[in-house]
Amino acid sequence: MGKNLSICAINIEPPAEFFCPSITGLATPDLSEILGNCFDWFSSSDDTWQGPQLMEPTDSKLFAGESTGKPA
Repeated sequence: MGKNLSICAINIEPPAEFFCPSITGLATPDLSEILGNCFDWFSSSDDTWQGPQLMEPTDSKLFAGESTGKPA
């Protein structure tokens, strides 16, 4: 039972690789630059945003754990 079930997560935290079975998922990306730009704008006196409307990380990494695989 459960051999045909795969589990995957988004924004996986580091301990997931040590679970048994290890959990497959996208690692939480580094958001420091994106959030830094937002906080700079929040703290400025300029009311108009000068930049893209969509900001997203470009370097998501997949951790391929044991929780996913081909069906038995």
